[in-house]
Amino acid sequence: DILLEEKKYNEIRKLVERYGEIIGGTYFSSLIAEIEELERIDAENRAFMQSVYELMAAENYDEMFALFHSSEALAFVERTTDDRYIYFPEDDGTLTGTGAGGYIDVWDDYYFYYGNYENGIRTGEGRLFAEGGYRNGDGYEVFSGEWRDDAPNGLGERRIMGYMMDNQIPFSSVMRSNFINGLMDGPVDYKVYTEHETSDLSFTAVLGVPQEDKTEEYYSSHSTVVREHDRIIAYDDSTGVVQAHVSGAKYHVAGF
Repeated sequence: DILLEEKKYNEIRKLVERYGEIIGGTYFSSLIAEIEELERIDAENRAFMQSVYELMAAENYDEMFALFHSSEALAFVERTTDDRYIYFPEDDGTLTGTGAGGYIDVWDDYYFYYGNYENGIRTGEGRLFAEGGYRNGDGYEVFSGEWRDDAPNGLGERRIMGYMMDNQIPFSSVMRSNFINGLMDGPVDYKVYTEHETSDLSFTAVLGVPQEDKTEEYYSSHSTVVREHDRIIAYDDSTGVVQAHVSGAKYHVAGF
């Protein structure tokens, strides 16, 4: 049982070869069948995470977005019984170095990480990829920056590519800040880019909470105002100009 938990399958096979005929019964045969199934699952997980590792290393996020919504990703999530699966192309058993991980968060959403590990803990420089935008499935989020204690801690950048206003207007947003356990803390340099303009929405946050909220101002002064996730979108129907500002929702990295 100890060897099975440690995934030392070859050691178990040696025990079976040595004691199988002496002990007899069906225990060893069922154990070998269980090992073969675990090895099959692990091989499929490693093959999938190798694709994640390569795409994240190349910063090919369009292909990551396609992989994120693929049947292979859904099968990977279903196979993963723990809240994480950590992958190294060449694993020496220490879970230290540059690797990739698939994670299930407290909301049962999944995301992927690529970067530095120390004993299985994300430490140093790393990048996170998750579903993003302001409607499910319409975009993606990438965080890159400093990690400590298995979370974004230190300077980092959160970038979102997606659509707003009922999927009509493509946009990208970039937020640079200090992070404490995945929450923006301190001055936040926040830019939103659309085809027509760039909006500077910079603000100050305390553990993810903006210290200003212009919700009422935007509702009173624009023809169409929509609250989308953590922003207020103000859309001028006559000019097609989009303006936006932060609302009171917490600003954080996906999964934290």
